[in-house]
Amino acid sequence: MNPFLTPFILEDPAGLTERAKIFLSRRARRGAIAWSDDREEVLAEYIESFGEGGVEFWERLHFLRMRYGGLSYESAGWASEGTVNFQPFAELDPDDGVPMVSLVDSSLLPVGVFVAPDDSIHYFGEHGNDSRFLKAFNNVNSLIESAAMYWECESWISVATGGPEGVADVMSRAEALNFVDEPSGSHEWWWEEGGVRVHVWRTCAELFNDESTIRWNVWARDRGQVSAALKFAII
Repeated sequence: MNPFLTPFILEDPAGLTERAKIFLSRRARRGAIAWSDDREEVLAEYIESFGEGGVEFWERLHFLRMRYGGLSYESAGWASEGTVNFQPFAELDPDDGVPMVSLVDSSLLPVGVFVAPDDSIHYFGEHGNDSRFLKAFNNVNSLIESAAMYWECESWISVATGGPEGVADVMSRAEALNFVDEPSGSHEWWWEEGGVRVHVWRTCAELFNDESTIRWNVWARDRGQVSAALKFAII
């Protein structure tokens, strides 16, 4: 990874599915990215918080800034509904245990979005006196793929939706369909086949320890698939 030769995601969306490329081309824009820290400041803060090292962290931070910095789009994602504005900056709190990169402007979303040292996406949430990180996706591209999936579902027919009741049955039925890996995360999953799409979402249930937030949805691509889609719903 050479962060200094990294193209911006809208200029070169390599690594994304066609769905995500279309989503970005239609819904995303490039804005300004603002950061006040430079390499030496980041390295000094890293050493103070985590000891020797930090060059690899700086390169990851710089890569994220070059690749995604300033990218923004409106997301219908159930955990990230709102404006997703990529503004990567160093989050070097020793209490976190590992050096993190704050990826997006968290003031615009219900959760914080961070990149861990292994490039995985972690959400940060607060519930009462408790706060925690939770792994959400394997990488930044999966976060974008998830937003693209929700966006595409806006043009599909929502056949049925529900909460925690019956979610185990919905998942069991969905496993008869093809698993869609790219937009799926650690606690939210997609299946699709033959114009039928199923989504089960446990992310905030895990993040906030609140089973009542579990959600699922079944879609049909068009009216011709509604009957088939109903077989995967709990009504």
